Amino acid sequence: MALMGSLAVLSANAGALTSARPGDRAARRPVPIGNRRSVVDRNGDRITDILAHRLTTAKPGKRFDVVVTFQSRAELRNATTSMAGVAAHVHRTFGLIPGFDASLTARQVHALSHRSGLIRVEQDFTVHALDDPADNDFGTAAARSAFSTTGAGTEVCIIDTGVDPNHEQLDSKGTIPFIDYTTSNHNVPAYDDNGHGTHVASIAVGDGTGGPNAAAYNGVAPGAALSVAKVLDASGSGDDSLAVLGIQWCAARPSVNVISMSLGSDVSSDGQDAISLAVDAAVENHGKVVVAAAGNSGDVSGSIMSPGAADDAIAVGAATGWSGSQGGPYLAPFSSRGPTADGRIKPDVVAPGINIAAAQAGTTNGYIAESGTSMATPFVAGTALLIMSKQPTWSPAQVQADIEGTAHDVGAPGKDNEWGAGLIDGYAAVAQAAGSSGAAPFPTLHPRITGSLSSSDVFVTTFTLSQADLGTPIAATITTDGVPSCQIDLGPPFGCLFWGIDPDLDVALFNPSNQIVTQSTCPSGDNCVSGRQETLSYMPTVAGTYTIEVQRFSGSGGSFSIDLFTGPVGGPASSPSPTPTASPSASASPTGSPSPSTSPSVSASPSTSPSPSASPSPSTSASPSVSPTPTPTPTPTPSPSSSSSPPPAPTVHVGDLDDVSVTISTGWRAQVRIRVVDQAGHAVQGAVVRGKWPNGTTASCTTNASGLCTIKRNLAKTKASIVFTVTSVASSLGSYRPADNTDPDGDSNGTKITLHRP
Repeated sequence: MALMGSLAVLSANAGALTSARPGDRAARRPVPIGNRRSVVDRNGDRITDILAHRLTTAKPGKRFDVVVTFQSRAELRNATTSMAGVAAHVHRTFGLIPGFDASLTARQVHALSHRSGLIRVEQDFTVHALDDPADNDFGTAAARSAFSTTGAGTEVCIIDTGVDPNHEQLDSKGTIPFIDYTTSNHNVPAYDDNGHGTHVASIAVGDGTGGPNAAAYNGVAPGAALSVAKVLDASGSGDDSLAVLGIQWCAARPSVNVISMSLGSDVSSDGQDAISLAVDAAVENHGKVVVAAAGNSGDVSGSIMSPGAADDAIAVGAATGWSGSQGGPYLAPFSSRGPTADGRIKPDVVAPGINIAAAQAGTTNGYIAESGTSMATPFVAGTALLIMSKQPTWSPAQVQADIEGTAHDVGAPGKDNEWGAGLIDGYAAVAQAAGSSGAAPFPTLHPRITGSLSSSDVFVTTFTLSQADLGTPIAATITTDGVPSCQIDLGPPFGCLFWGIDPDLDVALFNPSNQIVTQSTCPSGDNCVSGRQETLSYMPTVAGTYTIEVQRFSGSGGSFSIDLFTGPVGGPASSPSPTPTASPSASASPTGSPSPSTSPSVSASPSTSPSPSASPSPSTSASPSVSPTPTPTPTPTPSPSSSSSPPPAPTVHVGDLDDVSVTISTGWRAQVRIRVVDQAGHAVQGAVVRGKWPNGTTASCTTNASGLCTIKRNLAKTKASIVFTVTSVASSLGSYRPADNTDPDGDSNGTKITLHRP
């Protein structure tokens, strides 16, 4: 990406720090990840594979924007002074790590690759911004009250698109220390021409003061100070060399405790790219806690991006909460999964990142809801600030051990490549730092269910809910062991156009009356990404035995796991204990979180219809363990939307029809996404939508918490289009009024839509 104006070269004495040599780390093991692009060097020639491929087809004299890193500053100087023509094309030399960015020819790159002390030459890749009830659900609101902390005395440095200092959540921070690396004039007053940075900053440190709605949107550490490095432009993009400069600036600030990076590359990483090395140097040499987004590349294995792939970064995945209309907890389908390209477990922890409402740049008191690991990252950064306000001398490793050790272990027992150490528990983490104990109230996590499908069967498992469970959503994250499969291969030099997962599974939830109440879907209408994950979310209305049924939609085989949450929500957070606890270490055990349970033995059985007795029922009586002497949880602050929403209207109708069809190996999958709303335009959950295809075939689906559901049909490649018609909508909220059907984007008449082959 072209830079906006010329950038001055930073001198080597500007807070010069050296990076640890890669040889000092544990041996790295390359992991094959199919044809996915990644910032790695598999053949050991010290040129990243992507750049090496591009060099082979380059015309003579063509220059490439590259970032070059060395093991020491002396070896860097030797290379630039002894190699003809290189020094003249160096744009700037980094102070934080031994390296520079430059425009070099293929010949110069190959010559550099043989230099002593070289770590890597990589193309100057692009990084992007990665785009409540969370404060109450995950315990940080209760922690601030119980342990009398707001994060005062700490500072977070946000590396992003900038910040709007005039928003009510941030205007109490005074003159915000700010630097702009996207223009030639670095020293300008703080601004944000994109909005992402403002949103992120307010999640971490929004002060909750201002107009009548401000208190409902305060940040995790409202009393903490803020500094900002702008490295992403108005489009939300920037070069990795600018991200290195941003890390360098934040690391050089003595007042900074935590660096938060809600940005990432387009490609997976082995942690040896320049941004990751800069993160490691900031942690190891300057004592900063660095929190970074794991990435939004979805549920395919090996999708962790830089800087989340850095050894010393706390990489954050995204999940949803369970109060209000959140419908969780479940893992966000877009949240990147490990391992890193060199085989390390990532992410490190998962935090709330779906529909997070926070400050809207360009307004003084406006708010906007966004989803992404970008939103989960500042939540963890704010939690780290609360921890450090209680333990200012703790090292980054101690802070990370506290966050991971108190997380609610979800997924495979221990740390894994889907959930990391688990769902963050802000209360437990701050309690441990304060020398106390306790845990935030969480829904009940069932023992992990595992199963597999043969060529023709259906897997069935059941669980039972009591009346006390009905105030909490049923939330299930179903993860398959499917592998990437190219659905459309264009051949060299383009490669695969569309990837899918083989096998693709479908999951349905049946209520005690043996009726389908919801089917696996992508939450909030988000893309399903690769298809390794299926998600169920449903608010139960009756007690009794519920059934989860897993079937194969396409492909063969099909082992999978189910991480299931239901009610009731566990007891309130515990009050502070006068007995201090030891500082956490890397092996710190969870405090006040449920112990991992061995998955019950569940066998798949062929079935044409679900039967309550088809498989054992996971226990629903166990709730998260909490410390004795509970005190009531502070009353959650109601969101403005819930207080201003009118009561449900007596009728429902279709609010939108969308064509979300996808290509599959045998042709294409016609998919119509339907949104059901009430008379006031509010989403209707649990509505059963029925419709028909041209040959008279009928189909149905049940709307999720966002009022959305999807109906699918497989078609041959020769079929160019097909029509779907909604015939009825059944909801306990009211009667169906087809005359009110609408479609804001105009691609249907609200009742009938034509789906086209992708």
